[in-house]
Amino acid sequence: MDRRLPLRFLGRVAAGTVVLVGASVLTAPLFERLGDENEALEAGMAELADTSPAGKVFVGVTAGTTEEVAFNGYALERLAVLTGNPPLAGAVTATAFVLGHWGEQWGLSAVLRIAQPALLVTGLYLYWRSLPVLIAVHAINDVLGLFLAPDTDGTDGTGEAAAATATQ
Repeated sequence: MDRRLPLRFLGRVAAGTVVLVGASVLTAPLFERLGDENEALEAGMAELADTSPAGKVFVGVTAGTTEEVAFNGYALERLAVLTGNPPLAGAVTATAFVLGHWGEQWGLSAVLRIAQPALLVTGLYLYWRSLPVLIAVHAINDVLGLFLAPDTDGTDGTGEAAAATATQ
C-alpha cells in the first residue's frame, strides 16, 4: 500500500474543511442581511443541536455519509455516465440536493444558505473524485455546525451562551 494515501486523504479532508468553514465565515454577513427567513434555518439547526455530543456526532456523520453517497457517489456518477458531462451532472445533483431542502420549514434564504456548501462540496468531489474524502469533509462540517449552533435554550454545546445569539 502506498504510504502517501493516508496523508493525501488527510490533506484533502483538511483542505476541504478549510474551504467550507472559510466560505461560511466569508458569506455569513451576506446571509445575515437576507433577513428573517434565516430564523427557520437557525431554529431547525437548534433542534438538531439540542442533543448530546454523541448525538451531534451521529447526526453529522450520518448526514454526511448518506447525502454524499446518494448525491455524489451515486446520482452524480450515473448522470455523468449518461451525459458524458460530469460538471453538468454535478450541477443537476447539487440543484436536486438544494431544492430537496426547500419546503414549509425552510424558505429561499435558508435554501441559499444550504446551496453554498452544497456547491462547494460538489465542486470538490468533481475535482478530487474521492467519495471518502467528501464524506469526511461533509461530516466534519456538519458536526462543527451542530456544536457551534445554539441549542433550543440558547446555549451552545458547552452550555455557554452561543456566539451567534450574543451578536444579535
